Amino acid sequence: MQAGDAPPACAVDYVASDHGRVIPSKVTGIPGARLTLYRIHPDNLKIGYLQNADAKADAAYLLTGDKVQQVETCDGYAFVRFDGPHRVSTGWVESDRLAPQGEPYQLTPPNTEALCQAAAEIMNHGGSFPAIPQRSLDKVFASKNGYSDYGQRGQAMTRLKVGDRVFASIDVNDGGSCSSTYQDIWSADLSQKLSPKTRQYDDPAYNLSEGRDETWVEILGKPVLLGNGPGSDVFYISTLDDGGNIHTACKGSLQPLTSKRLVSSSDNKVCAAITRGEEKQAAMGEPTGDSWITLSSPLKGLKRIGKSGNDVFVYEDGNPSTITYKALNSGSIDLNNDGKPVRIALVAYENSSGAGCGSGVHLEAPVLIDKDDHIDPSEPVNDAIFKRIGGPLYEQEAFPTGSMRAGFVIVAGKHYLETTWNSGEQQIWSLSDNKAMKLCSLQTLHYVVIPNDDVGTVN
Repeated sequence: MQAGDAPPACAVDYVASDHGRVIPSKVTGIPGARLTLYRIHPDNLKIGYLQNADAKADAAYLLTGDKVQQVETCDGYAFVRFDGPHRVSTGWVESDRLAPQGEPYQLTPPNTEALCQAAAEIMNHGGSFPAIPQRSLDKVFASKNGYSDYGQRGQAMTRLKVGDRVFASIDVNDGGSCSSTYQDIWSADLSQKLSPKTRQYDDPAYNLSEGRDETWVEILGKPVLLGNGPGSDVFYISTLDDGGNIHTACKGSLQPLTSKRLVSSSDNKVCAAITRGEEKQAAMGEPTGDSWITLSSPLKGLKRIGKSGNDVFVYEDGNPSTITYKALNSGSIDLNNDGKPVRIALVAYENSSGAGCGSGVHLEAPVLIDKDDHIDPSEPVNDAIFKRIGGPLYEQEAFPTGSMRAGFVIVAGKHYLETTWNSGEQQIWSLSDNKAMKLCSLQTLHYVVIPNDDVGTVN
């Protein structure tokens, strides 16, 4: 890249709208005309050095007449904030389409409680935090400052403007088969590292798990660090002040709801009864001594490596994974609710691996016991039910992590299958005619995000 091709210094990746003064403005143009809201400054797009290819332009747009706040201007574009009905959107737009509507004023920064509440709203409604784009890190800078070493490899950089200062945040990978990332803060010209050597260890997200990540996201028009890790429902949100210091603001975690929340329903009577807690557990016992588990048609690629008694089969899938089928219990269940119970076993499928950060799946599903006392999850009817209930985790189409427990319940004298995922989602299924049909989806857990007890400066 030639020096003359470099974007202007003002073309930062994100401008905090809760610092400094903003100009109330309105989008001009013919009625209904769209104004593209770019996630990054278009001058940066032209040279194509940003790492996030999918972040080059947001699908979002503004319309003539929309009211925005101008936060910053740079080379024919303005960084704006748009307060929509459900979220705050920010990005770069062509400045000649904006008409000031009043005097500049200071936005009231969201306090910690508002930030935590906004994060909880996003998490509990299935949303995601908009990611702030990253640039590729200059290789010469990385080599000179130790960011090309194993255990401290600089991957990318984000330029953030907070107040009147611009900071460079270096995304650092600590290496290994289960690597983690953290952020180092530098001055805008990369001449001074502001984070101490202990930056990685000072942040509370460090203790979550291996494979944890720190990434810049946007909440309420504010750049914040999201710290989370695989296998943990806990996350942290940290803020950057105009001195380049990172402060832990919020801690989020899954907590039980005081009452189940109905998400979807195709049988109002059954789902209402489940919501009120009127279901009863159907009785099941240990698998009988005559019943034994088998796999007539194992999942593709499985190779049997062992068996433990009548109720456990152990397989390998060609990768560093161990797959186990185990019969948990059995009983007579009226699947069709026609007064003709059939023999059923609940079978647990487990897929575990120590590769990378490690992974583990535990899924439970019902399996019909045949006339020869075989419990065969791979028999076509059973396999279809297992796949319908377990989804991609059972069909090995997703990175294996997660758990789901199952059991039969009785509602108004009829039998239904109840499954509960580690995310707190509870599902009620009808198994009539040997087909799994989901009747209800409920939520039993939700994210509670509170100001962190250990609020303080961590870099």
